[in-house]
Amino acid sequence: MADIVDVSPLVVSDRVKRVLEQCLGELDNLQFFEASFNDTDDESHSAWILHFPEPFDPLDTELTHYTGELGGIRVAGRMVLDRNKIHGRHVFTEQHFRPSIIISDSCRRAIQDLGPLRFVEIETIPSNEESEPPPDA
Repeated sequence: MADIVDVSPLVVSDRVKRVLEQCLGELDNLQFFEASFNDTDDESHSAWILHFPEPFDPLDTELTHYTGELGGIRVAGRMVLDRNKIHGRHVFTEQHFRPSIIISDSCRRAIQDLGPLRFVEIETIPSNEESEPPPDA
């Protein structure tokens, strides 16, 4: 392991953690590690670092468009999720777009009730055009 890892952790509040825990799908693999941070006034705040222990590639490899590479990691200009790959998942990340959390629409609605957050819609398509897309995935 490297002495310094240039990765920004995914950090969420207690409120978001509780909502994410309720949203987890049958195949989601997510861990929460407790952390505390000091703000500019040196006031301590509790938070949770999200960790996805198993790599997962939810992308449609044909429709996702990559614009280059940065430090050995492909950089995508357009991300397209494969609906069949994400079936049964509601909270996950994509190994080439960290730090980001990808959530199902039902989970987005639950989190939106917490206050103003920014969401970016990601296109999803079934990998096999003949298959029925799963609901809310």
